Amino acid sequence: MNRTQQTLGVFGLLLIGVWGCSQSGGLSAERAKQLESRIAKLEGDLKSTTSNRDALRARLAALEEQVRAESERAKLIEIERDALTAQLKQRTVEKDAVVNQYDDLVKKLEAVVGHAKVAQSECHGPKVKATVTSFPKK
Repeated sequence: MNRTQQTLGVFGLLLIGVWGCSQSGGLSAERAKQLESRIAKLEGDLKSTTSNRDALRARLAALEEQVRAESERAKLIEIERDALTAQLKQRTVEKDAVVNQYDDLVKKLEAVVGHAKVAQSECHGPKVKATVTSFPKK
C-alpha cells in the first residue's frame, strides 16, 4: 500500500464516522426534557444530601461534646472513688484498733473479776448453804 491509498482509507473512515454521527439526529426535544428533569432531580437530591450531611455533622459535634463531658465526669468519679477507698481503708484500720482495744479491755475486766472472786472467797471463808422449808406464821 502506498501513501495515497492510506490517506484515502483514513479519509473514507472519517467520512463514515461523520455520516454515522449525523444519523443519530442530535438530541430530540423529548430527550432534552428528560435529561433536564433528571438534572433537576439530581440537584434536589444533592441539596437534601448536603443538608442531611450538615445536620449529621452538627449532631456528631454535639455527641463528641457529650462524650468529652462524660469522660471528664468519669475522671471525677474515679477520683472520688479512689478518695472513698482510701477513707474506707483508714476507717477500717481505726475500727480494727478500737476492736483490739475493746478486746483488751474485756480481757482485763475478766481478769479483775476473777481476782475479785478469788479475794472474796479467801476473805469470807467457806460458804454456808441453807434452804428455807417453811415460813413462820403470823
